[in-house]
Amino acid sequence: MRGAPLVQQGRQLAAATVDRAVTSRALRRPGSTPVARGRALAAPLGTGAVVALATAAVHVTGGELGFSVCPFHATTGWWCPLCGGSRAVAAMTHGDVGSALSYNLPAMVLLAAVTLSWLTQVYAALRGRAAHLPRLSRRSGVIMGVVFLVFTIWRNLPHLPLGAWLAP
Repeated sequence: MRGAPLVQQGRQLAAATVDRAVTSRALRRPGSTPVARGRALAAPLGTGAVVALATAAVHVTGGELGFSVCPFHATTGWWCPLCGGSRAVAAMTHGDVGSALSYNLPAMVLLAAVTLSWLTQVYAALRGRAAHLPRLSRRSGVIMGVVFLVFTIWRNLPHLPLGAWLAP
């Protein structure tokens, strides 16, 4: 029984050493502990997995996901700002950038921006740093709304330059 206190002291010393090492590493680089890094990676990698599965479904179906008619198009006869989005993603998965841009140009630009933001979050999580979602200012939101409104009108007027090309 005489060795039991020595074993206990050894365990306490080892635990204190590990605590100091983890604490000093965490102080040097916020979020750098393995648990924090794993938690930081969970959200972007989970999101990436869901998007990859959805993209695979779009790739296999060619963008025809079973939606027979767009409610906006059925009501107004106009193509909505999202019409052609799934076909654009399907075209991108086949490497046909021209068709993807023709199906829905703003959606492809928005997709590129979202992909860049996602890659930034994964990189930050791998480095053990906190990644923050980009926030749109009110002005940016208004500009995006105006761009989508102009795009919607333009793609529905085939006599305008590129109007027919922008229709899905």
